[in-house]
Amino acid sequence: MARKLTYEELEQRVKELEKEAANSKWAERAVRESEEKFKAITGSAKDAIIMMDNEGYISYWNKAAEKIFGYSAYEALGKELHMFLAPQKYHDAYQQRILTFKSTGHGPIVGKTLELEAERKDGTRFPLELSVSAVKIEKKWYATGIIRDITERKQAQDALIKAHDELEQRVKERTAKLSRTTEQLKLELAERKRVEESLRQSEERFRSVAQTASDAIITVDSRGHIVFWNDAADKIFGYSADEVMGKPLTFIMPERFTKDQRNALEEVFSTAQSGIIGKTVEKVGRRKKGGEFPVELSVARWKTKEGVFFTGIVRDVTDRNRAEEQIRHLSRQLIRVIEEERKGLARDLHDEFGQALTALHFGLGALRNSLPGELKDQKTRCDGLIVLSEQLGDNIRNISSELRPDMLDDLGLIPTLEWCIEDFAKRSEGPRIDFEAAGVKKRPDPEIVVLSMHKKEAYVHQVFASGALAYVLKASPSSDVLEAIRAVHRGEYFLSSKIRAEVIGAYLQNRRGKPVVRGYDLLSEREQQVFRLMVEGNSTNQIADVLCVSPKTVEKHRTNVRKKLGIHDLVAMVKYAIKIGIIDTELWED
Repeated sequence: MARKLTYEELEQRVKELEKEAANSKWAERAVRESEEKFKAITGSAKDAIIMMDNEGYISYWNKAAEKIFGYSAYEALGKELHMFLAPQKYHDAYQQRILTFKSTGHGPIVGKTLELEAERKDGTRFPLELSVSAVKIEKKWYATGIIRDITERKQAQDALIKAHDELEQRVKERTAKLSRTTEQLKLELAERKRVEESLRQSEERFRSVAQTASDAIITVDSRGHIVFWNDAADKIFGYSADEVMGKPLTFIMPERFTKDQRNALEEVFSTAQSGIIGKTVEKVGRRKKGGEFPVELSVARWKTKEGVFFTGIVRDVTDRNRAEEQIRHLSRQLIRVIEEERKGLARDLHDEFGQALTALHFGLGALRNSLPGELKDQKTRCDGLIVLSEQLGDNIRNISSELRPDMLDDLGLIPTLEWCIEDFAKRSEGPRIDFEAAGVKKRPDPEIVVLSMHKKEAYVHQVFASGALAYVLKASPSSDVLEAIRAVHRGEYFLSSKIRAEVIGAYLQNRRGKPVVRGYDLLSEREQQVFRLMVEGNSTNQIADVLCVSPKTVEKHRTNVRKKLGIHDLVAMVKYAIKIGIIDTELWED
């Protein structure tokens, strides 16, 4: 039977139990603190820390492991470590070694640091550095692995190895290049000696050629100072080599050009660029005696170790220019003679043959009309002859126009060229031709003084409306003519004293009673003539006969009249002519 404990013994036992309980709580707290410290340390570590239990399953998985492998702790815990992370090629070896580790805690990688390959969640493989240690807990072996992703380190190592290999290759290449360079230098030294000898001989040949050349050869340095002067330069400019050596190039230029030329030369010598390099230009030189003369200049630039130099070949073109001017003068005279011959021939064709054919045409027409009605065959022959005479007349007018278009005298060169181009475009289906007269000054309109025998106001009105500035009667004294010329020269109007008062009054009254129409004023004198004949009902050929010009010229004038007046209907033109006083009953009284 067990002995009962005394009060003191019970009290002592209670104290021991309380002490054991206190120690147990302290131990539990220490364990919790230890676990918290472990989690804090492993959680902040940059390397993955993974723990495997005795059965080969993952029992711990820190934050770094999640980042490196891509698996969360929830996905990784409880998984068989090697089957979960290791590539397929490591699985067979793992099955053989896990049994040994479970019983002994030993293995080929325990206590070592190895570089292996692992597989991430996304299937990509990467190199890692693995340190494995074994720990025995409650008589069972656990493994702790510290894993570091060494992708960047491997890349750096590979880059370093590559750089090292490239450096070795460059050293080899550089060594070989230096060897070749040494051999090349030896060859270049030999070549340099040969070139120097060749240059010496070339310089001797240059001096020999330069001194015997008929053109002046002058060389200046980068400052524009003369460093070479051949014998021909001595003859052309009159200076010896001793007088010009070291002098600026402006020394042989006219003084009136010196300032501008100096600025241009300074630009050439400073920039080594100019519009005359490699070209042939004409300039003006100055002889020793001060006379100026034209020269033809060709400039070349060349460079040596001593600097940049410019060599010019100068040719005196005084005689050539004089000969060319004579040729141009003779050519102008020849062209003038040819043009006068063409003009005379065209005039003869038009005036003599044209008028003779016109007379023949009217004579045949009169003959036909005088024949009795029963002579039908003769009338038919007359009709044929009339048509033939018209064709001959047109041909003669066309030939005359082609020799020298009469519109050349009436309208000038530019309108004549425009008409010829338009006529060519109508007669051919070739490419389109655009014509523009550039740099041609328009001939100023003439100032007109009209000398007439008519005193009627209608004539005066028409003269002033046509653009004349003065109207003088033939019966007026000569002083009126002189005064009219002076007034027109001053840009003023003038009327003869005998008709001044009544004409001015009637003219002003007439002007106030009619609207101002400026279209007719824009027509030239010949266009006004054509306009008057048009509104009188004349055809193109009839107008050509009256004005003694070709039908082509008349057609050109008719086109210009329509454009300037803006009227393309003949009836409207007649109305317009009546409106502005071109058709006036008073003009028909005489």
